[in-house]
Amino acid sequence: MKHVAVDDAEAPADIAELIRSARVAIFRSNLTDTRGLIAHLDREGVGYREVTMGMGSSAERDRFHRLRDWTEWPLLPQVFIDGAFVGGADEAIASLRGSG
Repeated sequence: MKHVAVDDAEAPADIAELIRSARVAIFRSNLTDTRGLIAHLDREGVGYREVTMGMGSSAERDRFHRLRDWTEWPLLPQVFIDGAFVGGADEAIASLRGSG
């Protein structure tokens, strides 16, 4: 997995702004099951923002492609914690458990 963070020079500005808006930023589709991750965040009292990456328009598809190209992670969800990309839902839960 490629290490990327919100302060990287190649971070897409619009995506970086969304990442900065919460401790945990979750990029998902309408079909992405994030219930386990959301339950964990709620249980632990961790603030988060979900960003739905629709594919209905060319602009929405472009935003997903820019995120995917930046992180080199082909799937959703893509989760950022404290501005750093950690992977998908399972990786995010593991990272949060490790950070206390």
